[in-house]
Amino acid sequence: MQNTFFVPWRCCFGTPQESVADFGLYETRAWIAPVEGGVVREATQVELSTTPVKTAVFTKPVPGWEECFPGTATQVHHQTASANVDLAPGEYVATWEDVYAGGEPYTSTLRITVLPD
Repeated sequence: MQNTFFVPWRCCFGTPQESVADFGLYETRAWIAPVEGGVVREATQVELSTTPVKTAVFTKPVPGWEECFPGTATQVHHQTASANVDLAPGEYVATWEDVYAGGEPYTSTLRITVLPD
């Protein structure tokens, strides 16, 4: 499981260092719950690891970022939070919660199906 944040730093910050420091304001948590008989059971919080902030360049226009980079490549900083989870075959629901600078949480949920070997 993984969740990646992308920031077009030239659009949002004056320097790359400001952009990298801003990633420290994100808090990410994740839970996974088994689904049994169509019922989502109790979720367990999973331990996340986080990559260092990295730089990437998108060479094609990115919807929503055109005003920052008209007709040019978009340089972004990105960071990934991930968990290695060993799951038995079955159905699961994973929930991610992201909070920026103590604000309102943004929650995303996905359904996972693990097939037998």
